[in-house]
Amino acid sequence: MPALPYSITISNEERTYLRSLIKTRTIQAQVVDRARMLLWKSEAKTDKAIADGLGVSVNTVRRCIGRYLNNGINLAIFDDERSGRPVEVTDDAKSWIVSIACQKPCDLGYAAELWTLAALHKHIQMHAEEAGYPRLKTVTKPWLQKYLKKMDIKPFKVKYYLERKDPDFENKMHDVLLVYKQVEMQLDDDGNIIARLAAEKLGFIYVDTGAMYRAMALYFIRKGIASGDEAAVQAACGDIDISIEYQDGEQMVILNGENVNAFIRTEQVSMATSDIARYPAVRAKLLDIQRNLAAVKDIIMDGRDIGTCVLPDAETKVYLTASADERARRRYKEQKERGIACDIEMLKQDIIKRDRQDMDRETSPLKQAEDAVLLDTSDLSIEDAVNAVINIYSSKKAAG
Repeated sequence: MPALPYSITISNEERTYLRSLIKTRTIQAQVVDRARMLLWKSEAKTDKAIADGLGVSVNTVRRCIGRYLNNGINLAIFDDERSGRPVEVTDDAKSWIVSIACQKPCDLGYAAELWTLAALHKHIQMHAEEAGYPRLKTVTKPWLQKYLKKMDIKPFKVKYYLERKDPDFENKMHDVLLVYKQVEMQLDDDGNIIARLAAEKLGFIYVDTGAMYRAMALYFIRKGIASGDEAAVQAACGDIDISIEYQDGEQMVILNGENVNAFIRTEQVSMATSDIARYPAVRAKLLDIQRNLAAVKDIIMDGRDIGTCVLPDAETKVYLTASADERARRRYKEQKERGIACDIEMLKQDIIKRDRQDMDRETSPLKQAEDAVLLDTSDLSIEDAVNAVINIYSSKKAAG
């Protein structure tokens, strides 16, 4: 093996990344050891001192350092993919990769206008766990390149959505949507997939209002503002800009210029959302946005006060629910698929607590509108629930 330098130089960003890996309890011990090798080598420790400190051979240390020098930080830490062992990445994780690839790096805090494959790969590795996709920490650049090629996305040549979309898009939408209708759905946390699929079948736009509240909760969490401090929350509302954009039919929630779809589905955000949704200042902030969306498009809008507050005159209202046990089971399955450790009983208690908070709040409490149709999905498949929603809408429409 060629002689290696006495020390290596790593960036501050790489140093932070390596330290975060060392602190992670759910990652392989081998990965933690390799992270320590790189950190200690950057501090000019000898290969023998590193090997003795970790209980490994000197050659193991040298292989790790050599891989770093030749291939970069991630290939030094994580094993290459091997034939016969395909990378297991969920559809949600793949969607998150695509959403990152189709954003400008400069909008995510980098200096560059366009991604290189190396920069995109590094960003995904470093932010995967924060986004709820820890499995992506171990994907390699060849896998990423292969997946982006399959999706016909070249990060370094991306023509961003707003630049490449049909210039007559808005006019065509106006021609199609001459008569505006709104289908409102009052949902629990697990019902938004039903609303989304029903919207697709009806040819409507799907609007997840809960995601807007989640984006605001995320802002307060990032700023260290306690969700129970109404005065501080109200004072910060003026610093928040929330907007909704659509890319290939998918709703993107934009928080102060950042697409935060990947960061708003954690349990921490869920509980903070229930807290801040009680405050009149928060609800007033989002009310006009939601009503404006309904005024110009055929939509299915889901949320916890749509039929009673946001769209009291909606053409069709569906109060969609399920038992706490069933909702906990669905959430548990969803979190496990994302690689997030969770306890099903704790999820159930969180669901019950959030329902109680939302039902008891003074401002726009969760309740079934008088003219809403109750649909209990506890024993229904997703397909059956979607068809039931469409049948309710069709019956209302036929009745005039």
